[in-house]
Amino acid sequence: MYENQENQEPKPELTVEEKLAEAGLTELATTPVKPLADVLGLDVKFYGYIDNGWVTGGEKVTIRHELTHLHKNLKNLETEKQEWYVKWQELSRKVGKLETYLDDNWDSIDEEVRDELCEIFGIEATVTRTVNITITGTLEVTAPRGYDWDDIENDLEITADARVTNSELDEAGYGFSHDDTEVEVD
Repeated sequence: MYENQENQEPKPELTVEEKLAEAGLTELATTPVKPLADVLGLDVKFYGYIDNGWVTGGEKVTIRHELTHLHKNLKNLETEKQEWYVKWQELSRKVGKLETYLDDNWDSIDEEVRDELCEIFGIEATVTRTVNITITGTLEVTAPRGYDWDDIENDLEITADARVTNSELDEAGYGFSHDDTEVEVD
């Protein structure tokens, strides 16, 4: 039932023409592409040698030629895109490293040099960050006996204010918010 595979001769690899014939695609593969491209309003992109002559577009270009050419171009574009992506990643890392260097050494770098570096590399000369502030405090309150201490939160008005006092800082956004006030009774 099973033949010894060691004694079998390997089947020769079929040529592309043989594979096309076996799949019943010879006529389609050898059909000129220009009439279809004209109907679709597309340009034939193939250029190369066909029948010992240089061809760019034209009636000699078949669907097989065009598909092979387009596939080659797509592979080249993918490779080029990947190369550009690697370069972009490398440049992004360098810009990030420069930003860190500027943050750490801003005051020791000449102002003209700082401005030029920021302009060349598209780095903002200012940085906006959100600062979370936690305030805890103690308030001693006297109340009549029987007071509902569970309701103390509704009976207190807690206010907080934040002002920028360093002349180098500018307040961004809508200022300070203390919406998350919690009141606990000890």
